[in-house]
Order: sequence, then structure tokens, then C-alpha cells
Amino acid sequence: LERLDELKLASNGLQSLRFLNKLSNTVSKPVLPRLATLDLANNGLTEIQLQEIPKLTRVAELDLSGNQLRHFPHQLMAKLPAIEILDLSKNQLETVENLEELKHAPSLRELFLHGNPGNLQLRQSDDAQSDDNPLEELL
Repeated sequence: LERLDELKLASNGLQSLRFLNKLSNTVSKPVLPRLATLDLANNGLTEIQLQEIPKLTRVAELDLSGNQLRHFPHQLMAKLPAIEILDLSKNQLETVENLEELKHAPSLRELFLHGNPGNLQLRQSDDAQSDDNPLEELL
């Protein structure tokens, strides 16, 4: 599996992601060292299962659409330092505050958020202007 660069696990009803840690041949070698694309869409995953993802140093594209995420898990960006494209559409995200962890994703170029229940609206403060883009505060 050392040459694997794309892994599509969409719509498999995954209950855990611990098996990803076992895909390395040895303890000292990184898990899936060439993996660039990981598709975990439509599995019903929550933040708890996502915390099981090992450090994947080359993953540039991650599809988490169609899961049950209410917020983006703390520390997940540290495990995905090369992330450029992230699909969080069709989850349970309600506000931009649920995405605070994305501040730690300097390589992020594309972010998909459509189909979340709250349209990701920030709670407006008294001094906020009505035309402010909620994502500008985040990103």
C-alpha cells in the first residue's frame, strides 16, 4: 500500500477509522505515505470517528460530505498539513464557529460547505455590518 495515492471509501457505513492506522507496514513508517486523495463521503461519520484519522502528510483532497459533522474536529488540521481541497457539504454544520479548526489550514484553497442546515451564518455582533461575509472572519 506504500504506492497508494487515492483511497475511496464513500458510502461504506464505516463505524471507525482506526483501520487506517494499521495500513502501515511498520511502526516507524508513515501511514499511506503517498496518499493524496481520501474520500470518506456518505458514511455517517461524526467528530469522534474523525479523531481516529492518522497523520496523512500528503493528503491534499479530503471529501467528508454527507456525514454527521456538527463541527470540524480539533487537531485534525495538524494531521492533514497538506490539505488543499476540503468538502464539508451536506453535514450538520450550523455556524462558522463550528469551523474554527480551519484557521490552521494554510494550504486550503477550496472549501465546500453547501447543504448544511444553518447556511453557516455567524451570529451578528452589535457592531457588525450587514454585508460582512461570515467566512472572511474565519479564513
